[in-house]
Amino acid sequence: MDREGWGERIDGGSLRDDGPAPDAACQDGTVGAEIVTTTPQVFRDDDAIRLEPNLDFDAMNGSGRYARHQGLTYYWGRAGSDDATPFAGGSRVRWRVADGPWHSCATPLPVAERGYVHSPAVPTTIGGRPVTLQVCLWRDEPHRENCTAEIRTG
Repeated sequence: MDREGWGERIDGGSLRDDGPAPDAACQDGTVGAEIVTTTPQVFRDDDAIRLEPNLDFDAMNGSGRYARHQGLTYYWGRAGSDDATPFAGGSRVRWRVADGPWHSCATPLPVAERGYVHSPAVPTTIGGRPVTLQVCLWRDEPHRENCTAEIRTG
């Protein structure tokens, strides 16, 4: 990746210092409740498979996870900040079908939050079509974002 504002990661993921790309709204192009917006109520982090490597940087910590639910595999992000030096930020899943636009499903992490927040969970198929996705962790000030490599599901 040699785009302005992007850093290269050895594992194929990306580091961003220029703010999130302008993506379409999370549920644009979906039908019904294909995306789970109540991730912690539906999935337990301990029962999910954690993506490697973690997305941690500076005082931010987080990871991508996936698990099955009602016959589908879902991916989501989890974000937190160190208690000693808290920062605001959050976690998001970016997704798209075929050559469609990227969509962003984000959940902010307020600086006062001492637990983890979870992004919405995105299935590997939307509208019966395979999805490409990324899981990201970001910090607000100064802005920085760390994302997994694109995960192609079809």
